[in-house]
Amino acid sequence: MLSHVDRIVERVLAPLQAIATNEAPAAARLREMLVLRVMFRFDAVQHYTESISEVLRDLRAPLLERRERYFEQEAKRREVELAASRIADLVLEGLMTR
Repeated sequence: MLSHVDRIVERVLAPLQAIATNEAPAAARLREMLVLRVMFRFDAVQHYTESISEVLRDLRAPLLERRERYFEQEAKRREVELAASRIADLVLEGLMTR
């Protein structure tokens, strides 16, 4: 089960990176990344017939440990987007005050 969760996280990182590097405005990329992150996981667990709580009951401790690593990997991509958004805002603000 933990390897399944690892694969879900690995599979979501590539699309997040693709969104982070596309030409859309930073705010749009950030929104798209957040929606993808939630929906990707939602879709990945739809086939479970048991409650996810029941499935993960015995794996909770190791999963929580891994979750920190997963969030750090995803946060790095969001930090890039937030920085790009801030830079874009500063540039626009500078252009508007001239």
